Amino acid sequence: MNKLNALFKPYISILFLSEIKAGFLLFFVSFLLPSVGILGLVGLISTILFAEIISVREEYLKQGFYLYNSLLVGMGVGYFFDVTLVTIFLTTILSVFSFLLSFTLNRMFINYSMPILSLPFAFVSMIFYLASLKYTNLLSNILHRKPLFDISIPLLDPFFKSMGTILFLPYTIAGVVLSLVVLFYSRILFLAGFLGFWIGVYLHSFFIPLNEALNSPYNFNFILISMALSGVFLLPHLKNFLLSLLAIVVATIMIDAMEVFFTIYSIPVYTLPFNIITLLFL
Repeated sequence: MNKLNALFKPYISILFLSEIKAGFLLFFVSFLLPSVGILGLVGLISTILFAEIISVREEYLKQGFYLYNSLLVGMGVGYFFDVTLVTIFLTTILSVFSFLLSFTLNRMFINYSMPILSLPFAFVSMIFYLASLKYTNLLSNILHRKPLFDISIPLLDPFFKSMGTILFLPYTIAGVVLSLVVLFYSRILFLAGFLGFWIGVYLHSFFIPLNEALNSPYNFNFILISMALSGVFLLPHLKNFLLSLLAIVVATIMIDAMEVFFTIYSIPVYTLPFNIITLLFL
């Protein structure tokens, strides 16, 4: 049972929740894009086996971030590339790398009572994406990257797609499922994420065209920042919600700056703005 918990808990931990049943649901949702689901699972299994080998079983079962960072790394590989022996091997190596980085960062951050969030995933994924520019054996799935199933909900599509992007599934159906899961277990977190998204888009539209702000692939950072500062690491209080709004304002500028800089090296921004802004405001 503990092994099953370790396998499904990371899926829901990404959304700051802990209900294993919901993690079981999100596990199946991840297969809407098969390469994302398969390589995410490869990342998890690789990390669990490695943790068992080096005898830190209790550690990774107790601390969810060890596993969800590896899960995100695998999903990231699966979002950009097809499932092949090469990508399975790379996902295994990168997941172990993520686990070791999580272990090291936690030893540093714990002295300041700070969470490591998804920093290991962000760092490892950027390193991999840079290296992948030289790996001609990797098969990109960009031309046939389609979910098994999707829907459309006018007006709310941008929010749901951003919600789904948290699991590398930028599709309305994935966002709807994730939103319903969060709403079921925490109305406060759902409200914080929903308002954070729309407020972030509105503020961003002051600087760029509304349509561009609405469809930015990095809007999910607004959702995560608002959830983290309005109900996870800080108490759900009006003062903290206003603090999260200030954090979102700063995040809009940081996201644009990172996007411009990282474009030079063809690196996605990933969750780096969420990590940096959240840690600064904590």
